[in-house]
Amino acid sequence: MKHKHLIIALFISILASFLSCKHTPTDDINYVVLSGKVQHAHSDSLVLRKIGFSQNKQPYIIHLNKDSTFQDTLRDITDGLYYFEDHYSMQLFIKAGYNITMDINFDKENSTFRGKGAPENNVLSKYATVEHSLSKEKTFTHFCNLNENSFLRLNDSIYQVFIDFLKPFKDSLDKDFYFLMTQTWKYEKLDRIMDYKLFNKYYFKKKDFKLSANYPDPYDSINIENQRLINVDTYMQVLNKYMGSFYSKRNMSKDYAIKRLICLDSLFPKLHIKEAFAIQFADDLLGNTKYLDSSYQMMQNIVADTVGINHITEIYKDLKKIEQGQVSPDFLLKDVNGKEVSLKNLRGNIVYIDIWATWCAPCRAELPYLKALEKAMHHYNNMKFVSICIWDKETAWRKTIKREKMNGIQLFMNPEQESFLQAYHIKGVPHFIIIDKNGIIVDNNALRPSHPDLAQQLKNLL
Repeated sequence: MKHKHLIIALFISILASFLSCKHTPTDDINYVVLSGKVQHAHSDSLVLRKIGFSQNKQPYIIHLNKDSTFQDTLRDITDGLYYFEDHYSMQLFIKAGYNITMDINFDKENSTFRGKGAPENNVLSKYATVEHSLSKEKTFTHFCNLNENSFLRLNDSIYQVFIDFLKPFKDSLDKDFYFLMTQTWKYEKLDRIMDYKLFNKYYFKKKDFKLSANYPDPYDSINIENQRLINVDTYMQVLNKYMGSFYSKRNMSKDYAIKRLICLDSLFPKLHIKEAFAIQFADDLLGNTKYLDSSYQMMQNIVADTVGINHITEIYKDLKKIEQGQVSPDFLLKDVNGKEVSLKNLRGNIVYIDIWATWCAPCRAELPYLKALEKAMHHYNNMKFVSICIWDKETAWRKTIKREKMNGIQLFMNPEQESFLQAYHIKGVPHFIIIDKNGIIVDNNALRPSHPDLAQQLKNLL
């Protein structure tokens, strides 16, 4: 009898052990392990931010030890490309089950990787060097100065350089990584074809600019049904421009968000692509509409995913706080002479805020109009023009102010001072805001200086 009980107990013990081990770290893995050391760290933490579409829009924060080492396990993480940042940034490819040990050098861009996931990330590190060598050729200021044939040859060459770079590694790389990189370059190439026309015609304002009849149509190559492509950031950016082209040829609502949301239903048969677009561009859509409540309702009708709905709702609630009639968030920034300036200090004045960057072509296109507006309104003592340079180098900011003979109050914003941008959900430049004499928001997405109605709007507030 004793032996019988012993056998039963042993069987139960083995069965319990088997059941408890059914979900081991090698089964149904939904996490990654990242560890390593940062050479010459610029911060006490690292930020891991998804590139492109992700249902979870919150970045992961990884804290560094005193010796700049780190180790963290990240759960429920979406596969794909990420930015890994302190003050500088590099790209990582992450997939569930990866266990990557890394030696990071943001300054020299020559990080190395070991462990599961190392082949893809060592290739990414090498790719950063190749991409850096072509940084000049990829800038719109360079390729827009080329004639059409020279531009197209350059564009084909850039794409081919990247494809040829990846070929020798193909057999050793994760298939999803290979797909992601090749499609990224494909749609980056299409994006430049769009930008060549856009920048020359609208931003550089070349009056005699005209494309030949043989200029490629970038929209012919867009796949609007492959759901795998929603993880390709350049694909999503091209879709955004594709919609712009679609509604510009039709008599549609002039509101930025409304017309894009209507286009989503008109253009894309796959619900998942519509949903991904609405989630990824939620900040952009809700932050650039005069009809916040209607746009929010339209997005709710598109997005079925609970995490996505929560993300959109958080943005909606934040934007309600900066609607017309609300007290504006404040800033405290230094001007060209090192003097601190805050929005609160400017109470008693109508304040027109221009948020810009030196590298931004649309921003630079607005400068002559802004200077003309300032000159036309210089006799109004209680009218202030404030330009805030963001996401930029201070040396470039100072040079541009001097070269362009910029007037008004010129301020520079460092990365650690971005609470004002976050409060306004500013994700791109240029962006314009009007504040009244009491610090109350008149318009959180105001007309550009080039708009013919802006001057009268400002005069009506004085």
